[in-house]
Amino acid sequence: MPTPSNLRFAAASRRLSALLTDIIDGYRAAGADHGDLISILMRASDDETGTGMTSRQLRDEATTLVIAGSETTGNTVAWACYLLARHPQVQQRLQREVDEVLAGAEASYEALAALPYTRAVITEALRMYSPVWILPRRAVADVELGGYRLRAGSRIMFSPYALNRDARLHRDPDEFDPGRWATDYTRTDMRASFFPFGQGIRNCIGEGFAWTEALLLLSAIAARWHLRLADGASVHPVVSSTLVPSELPVIVTRRG
Repeated sequence: MPTPSNLRFAAASRRLSALLTDIIDGYRAAGADHGDLISILMRASDDETGTGMTSRQLRDEATTLVIAGSETTGNTVAWACYLLARHPQVQQRLQREVDEVLAGAEASYEALAALPYTRAVITEALRMYSPVWILPRRAVADVELGGYRLRAGSRIMFSPYALNRDARLHRDPDEFDPGRWATDYTRTDMRASFFPFGQGIRNCIGEGFAWTEALLLLSAIAARWHLRLADGASVHPVVSSTLVPSELPVIVTRRG
């Protein structure tokens, strides 16, 4: 139906499609390998037929990656900033790490391995406010889960958000505690109970890119700014295609 929101969505979809189509057409015309994502997709071929993707397939793949690689990471960093504003001691510890490692320089990919507490803050933000709040799966064979028999072909919905707030899996699940990631979990524990990017063959293809984005962004923010929650602010999660903050009333002050 041509409602105002649907018309806005259709117009935005056309703009994004035209933008990506222009980029893909430009790459085809140039015929050069730019060493980036579009070039990788253009070189990809079907294992059985050896054929590459059509321009429409390339555009659709790029659309998915652009949307999935921006909104989810943006939400994660937004939630992390909200949590830091609510917990000044955590923010101060994060700033100390960033100051020591970056020493006033720009954040770089090479520096990310030396920012374990920054990574822990992002991990804890993902646990408390996972942008991907619900996931679908389909049973490929008959299976029993929790005493229930599911037939092959059954559609299953489960919520990472609910799992991440389950006291049977996480100590004090409603408490923001980045330090838990240095002490509470083995690799097996994390695989069984914490998977913000999915698991197995359905694991998010953009996980490495998302971690890099989030670490670079949060370290750059912490190096420059102090965050404080506005008086009387009331923030709660809103369910959309991702889990978004209702608002983000954070007062930002440049660090001296």
